[in-house]
Amino acid sequence: MEVTINNKKIEVPEDITISELLKYLNLRKKSAVWINEKQLLLKEYDTYKLSENENVKILNIIGGG
Repeated sequence: MEVTINNKKIEVPEDITISELLKYLNLRKKSAVWINEKQLLLKEYDTYKLSENENVKILNIIGGG
């Protein structure tokens, strides 16, 4: 299935959750995720399943100091 992630069209497996997507993309689970301009809560990552043509924005949070 095709979705847009950070403005790039990408093929991902059907019925993939956000947690699975982050693992699939080798990103940290604590990344901030928006679906169609709505930010998801971390507790939704295991249950929200992507649909065809959804627009996903992922920000990888980096700590500093």
